[in-house]
Amino acid sequence: MWIEWSNDSEHIVLPNKYSLQLGAQIPPIIKFHFGSFETERELTLSTLITKNTIVLPISIKLNFMIPDTLPYDLRIDENGLHLGPVIAILTSRVHVSPGIRTKYLEYLWDYKNLQGLIYLCPLEGINPAKTGIEGYYYQPDGLGNTGIWKKGVFPYPNVVYRRIGVNRNDKYDHLLVTVGQKIFNPSFLDKWAVWKALQDNPKINPHLPRTAVLRNAKEVICMLKDYGSVYLKPVSGSFGRGIVKIELTNKGYLWKHKNTKKKSSQKKLIKILCYQKRRRAYLFQQSVSLKVHNKHVDFRVIMQKNNTQTWNCTGIIARYGMKGKHYTNDVSALELGVDGLKNALNLNDQQIKLKTQEILSLCTLVCENLDELHGPYADLGLDVAIDTNYKVWLLEINFRHMHNIAALVGQQSSMYSKVITRPLEFAKAFAGYSTP
Repeated sequence: MWIEWSNDSEHIVLPNKYSLQLGAQIPPIIKFHFGSFETERELTLSTLITKNTIVLPISIKLNFMIPDTLPYDLRIDENGLHLGPVIAILTSRVHVSPGIRTKYLEYLWDYKNLQGLIYLCPLEGINPAKTGIEGYYYQPDGLGNTGIWKKGVFPYPNVVYRRIGVNRNDKYDHLLVTVGQKIFNPSFLDKWAVWKALQDNPKINPHLPRTAVLRNAKEVICMLKDYGSVYLKPVSGSFGRGIVKIELTNKGYLWKHKNTKKKSSQKKLIKILCYQKRRRAYLFQQSVSLKVHNKHVDFRVIMQKNNTQTWNCTGIIARYGMKGKHYTNDVSALELGVDGLKNALNLNDQQIKLKTQEILSLCTLVCENLDELHGPYADLGLDVAIDTNYKVWLLEINFRHMHNIAALVGQQSSMYSKVITRPLEFAKAFAGYSTP
């Protein structure tokens, strides 16, 4: 559907073919929706315009852009005419840099099946007074090649895909109220909030490492006696920053942080833990890690919703940490999950199939549980580990996972293209428009 503009301020004109959808009696006044913007106009059907054209009063776009160089879908229901989809990607806080614009071009690889207005917006671009957002919209080149971003001011969208952490403020709150529940990945929970959200589910709880907030150093000592090693993790943090592994040895304790290892007595360890607690909020957690050739290995499970609006696994990636390191964020190697299960755990094909099914069942259940409590979500990266007894453990949930990890696994360009295009595929369906 393409837009033509008219100086007639009262009428919206559609091709005559829409008479069947509108019913026997054409409503004299109809609501027109574009994103979260709506207005009422008179509706006319005409045989004089082409079948893929809608004629709109130019007065509709006084306060914002409705680009007429884009193809749109038209949906008609009991609430009126909906032209769209209009999808906003919340990408930054202050401005959308050239680097961000270049990065997000790849997310529009499948634009021909999306259509509509898709724009990048910073938090500071939201204007509650005018219910408009300043940002950059995607303009395809029409030849099937990569398009460009163009600056403009747009109405609030149908759906927001949130890619940044947000400190709540008036701008975000107004967007939240206006768009309603159509912001997906709305809450980036810290590690403790995730654990609390999931612990009451009897099917998930057995797969959660024993975890507690660091309040009393002696509690850490007790867990070390039970498990031999524990991880100390910042409640809020990412990319492995601040993670410490503490091991119980024959001669005391071993403290591992970044590139350093320190031996410690119990008295000294308690003193260090008390100091850490004063500096920052920490968790301590049962160690369930698996080592292969002195490298820790875990699995990134990429869970996303597609145009069916249901959870699916886009890919599983095995991550091997650097030799001697106690985490996997600094990877020495990546491989497909199926290869990792085979190489790290020495599983045969049937065992790999069963273990993969177990991983996916757990991750789907986790995503559905988070949806219920804090959602809607549609794009998550879950880190799982498998111990020497082949038990599956949920380590962490990444609410802003790095999509490009999928591009680094061998020749898996097909996985990467799915990973970066699925969120917008879901967004279109979430906005109420069907996707091919």
